[in-house]
Amino acid sequence: MSEHLFHQSLRSRLYRFFALASLLVTAQAAQTAPVYTPETGPIPALHITRVMNNEPQKRVLQEHQNMCLVQVNLYREQAAGNADMKAFIERMARDEWPDFSLDRALEAVEDWSKIGQVRTEEYFDGPRYARYVHRTDYTVATDGSCKLLEQKQVIADIDDGVHRYRIDLVRKQGTRSPSPALAEKNGQLEIDSLTDTTDRMLLSIARSYAQGARDNGANPSELLEHPVTKERVAGEWCDRMVVKDSGAMICLWSRSPVYPGAVARPVVLWSQNRVGTDTAEDKATSVRRLEHVPDEFFTPPADVRFGSKR
Repeated sequence: MSEHLFHQSLRSRLYRFFALASLLVTAQAAQTAPVYTPETGPIPALHITRVMNNEPQKRVLQEHQNMCLVQVNLYREQAAGNADMKAFIERMARDEWPDFSLDRALEAVEDWSKIGQVRTEEYFDGPRYARYVHRTDYTVATDGSCKLLEQKQVIADIDDGVHRYRIDLVRKQGTRSPSPALAEKNGQLEIDSLTDTTDRMLLSIARSYAQGARDNGANPSELLEHPVTKERVAGEWCDRMVVKDSGAMICLWSRSPVYPGAVARPVVLWSQNRVGTDTAEDKATSVRRLEHVPDEFFTPPADVRFGSKR
């Protein structure tokens, strides 16, 4: 066989080999890809962990720190080699920033990936509900270093079926009011019981979607763009939908978009919202189905001081 025919034959065999291998890989992927199957039976208790990237807050912080760095570097250039000018600049700056010094080392953030993240732990268990939001607020130091100053916050929203608590777990203070579960159950009351505007919006969308899905399936809600698609998030299926006009995206737990507790609450596994040119994304990293959520998550710490809300 000539060398030309040999290479031609080899190329043909290699082509057939890789084509067959590609078909096998595609077939295996199709066999292993998860397929949504509707579930029935009791709704389990849930523990959902979500992480928000909070890009809008990050952009504002970056701009503020960059402005600080530019200003301090400008002062340093003006004061270079001139002790009198340095003293004058520091006196002028201290009228507004008492701790300002040009001798401090600059502390610019090098890794912004974790800055602005918000972690939410959410618990559903029958009539009981709890949400713990862990976040860090930042300000730019005015002492000449431009470093980011952190103030950690942990806010708890707890409904144990008897009382509703809103607690600042860092300051150890909060408010206590009767649980909406004790009041007469009607849609408006349940929506009004959610003090956060975003919660109200999400519940309204979730209820509208769930009702529409039961009624006509293909056109679940006039609030939403279509089609609604299935997504896999943290091992669970959710119904991904885009809200008309705003373009916001939410993905509600397919098993039960609204948790069937004493007070209706949406079960959100993933959401995105455009803020200017940035996108704030809040996505579940873990969803645990439980027989029961431990009582400690619905019990306020003993050292919290309460003032009654009403």
